[in-house]
Amino acid sequence: MPKSFLQYLKEEEQQQGDYDPVFVFWFYAKGRWGAGGNPNNTLGGALGGFATWGGHPKMINMPQFMLDLYDWNGDGIIGDNDQELIFQIATLAYEIYEETGEFPPIMTPADYRQNWAYYRVLYGKDFPDPNGFAEQPGSFPDRPDTLFPGPDATTIRGLEGLLTWWTSEFLSGALDFYQIVYPDVYNEVLRLYDYDGDGRITFYNDRAEKTAWLFMAYYFNEMGYLSLDLPAVTADNFQDFISNIAMFSDKSLADYIPDSFDIDGDFLANIVRDYPTSPPPPPEEIPQNQAPPPQIGGLG
Repeated sequence: MPKSFLQYLKEEEQQQGDYDPVFVFWFYAKGRWGAGGNPNNTLGGALGGFATWGGHPKMINMPQFMLDLYDWNGDGIIGDNDQELIFQIATLAYEIYEETGEFPPIMTPADYRQNWAYYRVLYGKDFPDPNGFAEQPGSFPDRPDTLFPGPDATTIRGLEGLLTWWTSEFLSGALDFYQIVYPDVYNEVLRLYDYDGDGRITFYNDRAEKTAWLFMAYYFNEMGYLSLDLPAVTADNFQDFISNIAMFSDKSLADYIPDSFDIDGDFLANIVRDYPTSPPPPPEEIPQNQAPPPQIGGLG
């Protein structure tokens, strides 16, 4: 007789140090990325949740590694249909566990799109067809992901959504999961979005990621570009970007950001600590009649 889910959880708690990535995957798939129990679709961490992406329920031009993880219906956008689809898949995975005592292995969206019909036969469950899947939970049941997409993920506006997502993921306890199950993804996230190099993404007012985002937004605004749809500067290029500004600016970097925002001033200062805050003055020209006579070398 298979173990109940509650018994499974109890055994997991008793096995100190054990980590079952398969269980964690399905736990996140149903209760977090799927979050099908949230009728208003606002829960942070849900693939279509309004709060998930900094107020943008979906975006275009998402990084490929994120599409590989979360684009379950393959339409090139991570949104509410992916949320509903992974929830339905995970619900069936839980049924399989209750019947057999084992979860199916970790799936990827590409694997599922290729093998969903095979999984129907293998497990005897009515796994949903992902091709063209469009079944949004909540207020707009007939709106597919491909209509009314949000901002471009490569822009400053889109960066807000990405930083919001990864902050939520890493602070939810999923940090270990990504390090263990998706180490390449974890390293790519840090390369692109870990602006202070502390191994986390923390998009709050007094932390580096929020400070970096605010600096970009207000710096370009001061330069006369009044749009958040300008290309964002990722973490791997941010030091060069801000150091170049510091070298030729006539004010401190923190002054670009309004006083109403709490920022990590030390973060900005540390990035440019080896650079002057403004270019050195040109050398003074000495009048020719005061110039010292030229030195003529010789054997001495």
